[in-house]
Amino acid sequence: MERTWKLASVWAGVAPFLEAPDHRRAAWTCKTWHVLMRAHRPKHVLLPLDEDCAKKVIDVVVRVGRSRSKKSLWSHKHAHTLGYDLYFVMSGLRVSCLVDCVFMEPSVATLLLETLRESNPLFKHVVAIFLGDDLFFLHRTSFVHAKLLDLTCDFRSLLFVDVTKTQLDSTPKICAAPPALTPFLRRLLSDMMTLSAAILDISSVVRLYSLSSTAVAGLLLHYPVIYSFQSASDTTTNALAMQPLLVFHATLTFNGQVHSLVKFSFPAALASHRPSCAALLRSLCRGHFPRSSPVHLETTTVTLASVAL
Repeated sequence: MERTWKLASVWAGVAPFLEAPDHRRAAWTCKTWHVLMRAHRPKHVLLPLDEDCAKKVIDVVVRVGRSRSKKSLWSHKHAHTLGYDLYFVMSGLRVSCLVDCVFMEPSVATLLLETLRESNPLFKHVVAIFLGDDLFFLHRTSFVHAKLLDLTCDFRSLLFVDVTKTQLDSTPKICAAPPALTPFLRRLLSDMMTLSAAILDISSVVRLYSLSSTAVAGLLLHYPVIYSFQSASDTTTNALAMQPLLVFHATLTFNGQVHSLVKFSFPAALASHRPSCAALLRSLCRGHFPRSSPVHLETTTVTLASVAL
């Protein structure tokens, strides 16, 4: 396994410099990555989904929460939410998830992943990424594969939106990918390929490249729309407030419950100038999941007084 990751790491460093049209270069990179990692990619996505396996993941989350103190670190409801998110990432149905239901310190995240790996070998593919106080769990193989494609295509499959609010009437604008994003992502993928620990803190690296943490979070969550602050303004406010937003939401009904798999937005005013934009984003969102998966995709339009990023 370690040798395969090292070979893949070398290829990831070489591929972006190959002299070839973008689509051929992307195809070479992804095909090589697929061959290198074929033996280590999950043999499912777990379809049909395994209810017993999901319950075992939840049991581990509950047990770890209770093992750290007399009082559980998280409620029964939050343990279920976190457990299902981890199960969907482990199964390969999701590339990543943000832990927004509980606060988790690095030591707890490490213990949780180690315990999950003892319970289920497929969790060896799952790593924890810290970005400031935010915690993400990623399926390492799937994430690296997806981001290698983004790199070799020069981010052409992503839409970058500048949400900097410099004036009261500032509006979101389509923008180019930040120049520092390419070297940052190359470094991140290299670090992930050679990662031996269960967790990785990228906060200092994000600051080193002067990147918007909002944009990096969008990359980690594998969103096709990346919100970014292109100027050094106050990032506590943004230009999305009172702007009609197209919201794309993929859900899955499993074990009698509706689970959110991915949810992102795109300014409706920008989509109106691109007749096929909404259809493209729907296609990109649906493309995150296997064709046979029972995922429901809904598109709505909302306008909010404030939008948290």
